[in-house]
Amino acid sequence: MEPNPPEPSLAPPFTIPPPPPPLAAPFTTALPPRSIRAGQLTQSWGRFLLVTWLFVVASFIAIWFSSRNTGLSTWWLGPETEPRFILINLLPFAAPVAMCLMCQLALRWLPWFGIAAALAIAAIAVGDISRVPGYAVAEFTVAAGALLASLASFAGVLRSEPS
Repeated sequence: MEPNPPEPSLAPPFTIPPPPPPLAAPFTTALPPRSIRAGQLTQSWGRFLLVTWLFVVASFIAIWFSSRNTGLSTWWLGPETEPRFILINLLPFAAPVAMCLMCQLALRWLPWFGIAAALAIAAIAVGDISRVPGYAVAEFTVAAGALLASLASFAGVLRSEPS
């Protein structure tokens, strides 16, 4: 008769070594958190406002492209056969691009600058009311969205320390 085989043990025969430390990847060193002063937006609200103004830029690119495809010219583009000067063509992009730069620099009073930039976009849209009302509605809608985002970003403004 054969001897009984040994009972299998429930404990593992070896221990699992700890994982190796993570490798430091180039260009991924963590930056220290920036210091935030009273009047500045928190980082999350700053990113929110940046994304909003990037969408404003994208919206005006879409309006430009659509205007050229349909043949209905906005006042800042002019007719396709006689386009306006390039600086006038880029006028609707001045305030949104400036806002994007200000968001990257984390300037103080960004919501106030956003309100001013939204009003500038609305002023650009006023010129298209009688010329191409459909595009004016699109421009006013973009301006209203930017205005609402700027107003909402007041929630992320750091207040001064109570004295």
